[in-house]
Amino acid sequence: MNLTPLLNKALKSEELIDLFEYNDVSVVYKYDRHQECEEDEYRASIKSLGLEFLFDENQMLSTLFIYVTDQNGFSAAKPDEYGVSNFGSIALAQQYAEEKRMKFENGKARFRGEEREWIRFEYETYSVHYEFRDSILSLITLQRVPA
Repeated sequence: MNLTPLLNKALKSEELIDLFEYNDVSVVYKYDRHQECEEDEYRASIKSLGLEFLFDENQMLSTLFIYVTDQNGFSAAKPDEYGVSNFGSIALAQQYAEEKRMKFENGKARFRGEEREWIRFEYETYSVHYEFRDSILSLITLQRVPA
């Protein structure tokens, strides 16, 4: 299943309804309870597949998280099964981007006691962000480019 085409799909699109019904997914609505001018959002998770979906206030899929390692109750996903490249290191990801002449950004930081490196590939309508924790690919984030 290629996940990238799901970006910017409506929560009630046939593709997402079928996926969510098949996996018995509940959608959680988060609203601006404290009236701090935050946008409402909708979240859905398929923890057994390592997937988390984030929808904007218009119920359009804006972000999709692919958990590559077991974490926060999510099982490890296999990115290749979702049409997303899987890299064994940040160096290999950067090499791939350079060979394909892709637009990319990368960086590193220490967060919660872990060394984290990241690289983000920029496409016309979306980006793919790879996060490596202690040199191990941990999380992939697919995100639509705002209109």
